[in-house]
Amino acid sequence: MESQQQVQQRQQKLRNLQDFFLVCNRVTELCFQCCVPSLHHRALDAEEEAYLDTWGSSPGS
Repeated sequence: MESQQQVQQRQQKLRNLQDFFLVCNRVTELCFQCCVPSLHHRALDAEEEAYLDTWGSSPGS
């Protein structure tokens, strides 16, 4: 049987993991909103092209 301290540690680790995923989700959402301001067209508009030119290249390329 787990001690109360072990249970609390496990719960804290779970909260930390949840916080991490919430932050990652928010960052992803913000980046997507900046990169894709509209989903009305298949083709990229000038703003999306500029964003892609700035942020879309892989490191070292």
